[in-house]
Amino acid sequence: MQYRAAQPEDEAFVRMLFVEQAAGLLTAAGLGEEQSMALAEMQYRGRQVSWAARYPRAENLIVCDGAGHPVGRLLLHRLPQQWRIVDLVIRPDLRQQGLGEQVLADCQRQATEARVALALQVVPYNPARRLYERMHFCAVHEDAVEVEMIWNAAGEHAALAAVENGKG
Repeated sequence: MQYRAAQPEDEAFVRMLFVEQAAGLLTAAGLGEEQSMALAEMQYRGRQVSWAARYPRAENLIVCDGAGHPVGRLLLHRLPQQWRIVDLVIRPDLRQQGLGEQVLADCQRQATEARVALALQVVPYNPARRLYERMHFCAVHEDAVEVEMIWNAAGEHAALAAVENGKG
């Protein structure tokens, strides 16, 4: 995988990635297709504003294949003790081909070198949750709306999950 900084001309691509993913999840949750698309458009605008405010220094990266063609987007916020994968989305026609796994593996390798943990959030019914679990992210908090997951190369994520869930 290759990564490059997102440019203004990538806005339509990034929007398409988010809206198609969000609309698919909303449709799977029981909304009609038209309602799902309209709600996904609103969510996109809200998320852009929210993420810019919460993660002002996040790296907005376009994920490219070996030929340099855009295949996804990674929004990564790096702090000294922990990095947060704010958004990771792969083109719908390229999902289930291991691209997301490659991006996560790259993030894990870099986090290991930097000696930091990786964190992310996912909605409980998002199929990507299974990928995160396969990649050894551990749920440290879960409710009906979101699951907070942590990965740590040293294996401390399991101990952290026990402590944060009141079992440690």
